[in-house]
Amino acid sequence: MSDLEFQKGLNHHQSGDYRAAEQIYRKILNQTPQHADSLHFLGVLAMQAEQFTAALELIQHSIQLRPAVPHFFNNLGNLQLKRHQFEASIEAFKQAIQLKPDFAEAHNNLANSYKQINDFNQASDHIQQALKLLPGQAVFHINHGNLLRMQQEYLAAQKAYEQALKLSPHQAEAHSNLAELARQQGQWQQAETHLMNLIDCRSDAKTYHRLGQVQQQMTHFDKAIASFKQAMAFAPDQISAQLQSKIQASLALVLHEQGKPEEALPLYYAALKDAHPQAQAEIHYHLANALQTKRPVEAESHFKQAIELAPNKPLTYLGLGKLYLSTQRQAEAKNSYEALLKLFPEHAEAHYFLSAIHRAQKNYSEAKYHAQKSLQAEPFYPAAQLELGQIAQAQNQFDAAYLCFQEALKMNPQLAETHEALAKWHSLQQQQQQAEYHQNMVKLIAESPPDYVS
Repeated sequence: MSDLEFQKGLNHHQSGDYRAAEQIYRKILNQTPQHADSLHFLGVLAMQAEQFTAALELIQHSIQLRPAVPHFFNNLGNLQLKRHQFEASIEAFKQAIQLKPDFAEAHNNLANSYKQINDFNQASDHIQQALKLLPGQAVFHINHGNLLRMQQEYLAAQKAYEQALKLSPHQAEAHSNLAELARQQGQWQQAETHLMNLIDCRSDAKTYHRLGQVQQQMTHFDKAIASFKQAMAFAPDQISAQLQSKIQASLALVLHEQGKPEEALPLYYAALKDAHPQAQAEIHYHLANALQTKRPVEAESHFKQAIELAPNKPLTYLGLGKLYLSTQRQAEAKNSYEALLKLFPEHAEAHYFLSAIHRAQKNYSEAKYHAQKSLQAEPFYPAAQLELGQIAQAQNQFDAAYLCFQEALKMNPQLAETHEALAKWHSLQQQQQQAEYHQNMVKLIAESPPDYVS
């Protein structure tokens, strides 16, 4: 009688009706307390509910009663894997394989355990064994692809995922992993295609968020906005607060980049509420950028909060320094750039801005030092080369200035500031024709698209 009842419970379990399954397992155990299968699968239910302590007790009890059942050890291994007890999971899967050498699922799971401890040789041996035993199992090909991707064998990983899709065209994880693989390699069109396919298999907020991020990289901003809004449209019980925060921040950033800071601001503020500290730092940084033109006091506060939360982000110090410069607070700007150099002594842009500050204060030796340090850090930095020329010209060293300006022009013919400097230099030399040429170049660059080359 208990075997028939147990099969009923197992059927409910396999169909996802966990409550009905649990009721039947417990009913059997009330009548037969040592019914190993009911104990075991009650433990599996506890594992699925992430009640790991209860699950371990129940599964180990079932093994004591029936120590020669391979799938009991396989599920024990799965439980230990979920508990991050990797060595214990390896021993359990090995025991399952010892009892049943052709247990393909146990070989696959053992490969996953070895992968977690970075033993890629053992992981590869066991996933290959699983594929040899069951070559038509799509999930094994996916796990093989995951292993290959961890070893940076991207082409082989792609082939493994594609094989999984041949076997199971609606395998969501294969589409997801192919999208991530394409994203890692900057193959945005392929990433977008796989995410669209993933949405056909499994539509959720996280996937729409990923899609929006890829479309943002492709500069398809209208599509990105639509994807982020679709992600936000999911019901609150279908999306975690932290994911909602990430989506709000992503949508805010696109709107900001599209020149719509007023639309972006409420989203940034909403995103701050549930973001983790690292994400909060990034949101504060973007908020500061959105506010700095019209509300510089608030912008300064957000830059400082970003630095407090993530003190090793150079862009935040640069942003704060530029804000101070824009409000004529050179001393505070200097402090910001010097703080950045304490963290990153070879930061080219920090040296460049310090050079400009010292030049404005006529501290020419300090200015020259920082301009040269900037070029040492980044030899093809035209703004720093231009800065050296400005320092020389400020000291009436016109020949040296001209050489620096020409070098900056070679580095970037489209840098309008270099043409402006050369126009001024030629004017000082009373070379009006050359001065007019560079003045015209400034106008032409301003009117031309970004890829214009003179």
